[in-house]
Amino acid sequence: MSAREFQKNISNFCETLLERNLALGSQSHVIRRFDDGIARVTWVPNMPPITEEGEDGYLRTPDLELSEYLRCLRAGDYSVLLNDGGLIQVSLDFRGDDVIASRFCYIPCAIKFSLDEIRLDDEIYPLEDFIVELPQNELIARLCLRSPFRFEHDPQNVSEKHALHHVHLGKSASRIPVSSAMCWDHFARFVFINFYSEQFDVVADMLKFPVSYRPRSITEAHAMEVHFSFDPPRPGVKETGKRARDGNKRAGRRDKLPR
Repeated sequence: MSAREFQKNISNFCETLLERNLALGSQSHVIRRFDDGIARVTWVPNMPPITEEGEDGYLRTPDLELSEYLRCLRAGDYSVLLNDGGLIQVSLDFRGDDVIASRFCYIPCAIKFSLDEIRLDDEIYPLEDFIVELPQNELIARLCLRSPFRFEHDPQNVSEKHALHHVHLGKSASRIPVSSAMCWDHFARFVFINFYSEQFDVVADMLKFPVSYRPRSITEAHAMEVHFSFDPPRPGVKETGKRARDGNKRAGRRDKLPR
């Protein structure tokens, strides 16, 4: 898949969430080209990004704080804003048709609220304004801080403490090795199955399953530590059991979306 195809597909996915009333908003996705031949598909924030480390152009959520969540809302620092205030960020770097780096992040909403509280006739009141206008005692009562997580493929910073594929839980310094490269379909399924199970059937037709095979890339040293592991089927290997039945059930009615 090329950068252009992925840019089109992730844009279609976000637009479909809006059409199916599963999202409050989304950002445009563009292709940014660099001198070294890298094409990055990423979202466009509403204001210039503020980086905490490096110059990769991403805002950071180093610790779980309400201020960090509000900063993401105000800056439009997300691919899509879900109905419960959760944020999804999607970015991939391509060289030709090969994905050479990726970033998939989910940031849960920091407060409890209902859609009826921000729905004004046919419009939605900005969530960030709703939050900052809450009285302090009510804001404290509504706080619901949960850890964001971010799956990354980061070949430029590989080291003994920085696995090629890893997941951040909470702050950025937390890096748990992952056995193989995370792809968009796997990440989106993980988010919706575990955090939006009631909506999963609405998005399942947009996500490939089983996902394309990805070889294990974890080192022996990292594999001996606690890590995340999943095993997409190898090409030519026939699946059996419930996993195969579930995948076949959705075959034929699925759009081609980001991998």
